[in-house]
Amino acid sequence: MAVSTTPLGSFVPNANPTVLSTAAPALAHSGVCYITYAGVCAATLATPTQDGLDLTVIALTADAHTITTAADIINGSDDTATFAGAVGNYVHLRSFGGQWVMQDERGITLSEV
Repeated sequence: MAVSTTPLGSFVPNANPTVLSTAAPALAHSGVCYITYAGVCAATLATPTQDGLDLTVIALTADAHTITTAADIINGSDDTATFAGAVGNYVHLRSFGGQWVMQDERGITLSEV
C-alpha cells in the first residue's frame, strides 16, 4: 500500500500545514500536520537528525490515532503517542539530542509499546 501525505506548503514558519489523509503516513520532521483520515491514523515518525525541529500534529477526526517512533525516542523513554479520540487533540514535539521532547499536548498518552 502506498503511503501518501498531501503537502500544502513547505515547513517554514507560517507555512501551510500538511494534511494526513491516509491510514499509515510517514510524518515530516517539522511543521503542522492535521489528521483528517476517517478512521485510526497510525503515523510513523523518524528519529530526528538535528536539534530544534518543531512538529505539531492535530486531530480533526475523533479517533484514537497513534504516532510511533523507534524505541525510547519520545522523552527518552517512550515510543508511542496515542490520541484520546477527540477532535482537537494534539501533540507538539521538539527535537533535541536525537529525541523528540513533548512540549505540549491535549488528550495524548505516551507509552513504550
